[in-house]
Amino acid sequence: MGKRDRFSIKESEFFMIEGAPSKEGGTSIPESEFVKLENFVLENPLSALPGQPYYLLEPIGEGKERILKAGGYAGTIVLKNGTQFEVLPNLSIISADGRHLSEKHMLLEMMQSIKTLPLEKYNINTMAAERLNIFETFVLAFVNECFDVVNNGLKQKYTPHLANENFLKGKVDYGKHATKNFAHKDKFYVL
Repeated sequence: MGKRDRFSIKESEFFMIEGAPSKEGGTSIPESEFVKLENFVLENPLSALPGQPYYLLEPIGEGKERILKAGGYAGTIVLKNGTQFEVLPNLSIISADGRHLSEKHMLLEMMQSIKTLPLEKYNINTMAAERLNIFETFVLAFVNECFDVVNNGLKQKYTPHLANENFLKGKVDYGKHATKNFAHKDKFYVL
């Protein structure tokens, strides 16, 4: 997949049809790709309120003057043909050492702060992190997690649980099971 298959805008910017009169803040994309993106956006509204649709990219205008304006969302849309559309946050931050941080860098830092995402080991200070799109970042994080599981093994992550339970899960310790559950045939002493 080449650079031409990936289009990127910031929040409050928009995608427009290639060949239409250019407007400031717009990124031109081929009409066929624009139509596919527009159909995807219209088929997937964010709100379920009838009569008040709310979309990831707001469709505005008619004919060749149509645009898809980014709202308050950042992320990636990948179409079936592989074309990727990125919406990056509209941030301008200078780091402690005085260098300008890109919008993609800031988005990755925000995603790293979410504890449920497995991105804490992902090094966002590399040039590769800047070149990858957001979708590829999640794929890389998934591959890294799989790599850790394969290297460390599942057995090392297992923590034994000794208890007298109402259900059978794990191994039964028959010696303790016979002594503790002589009168309670409905319980299992498990490891």
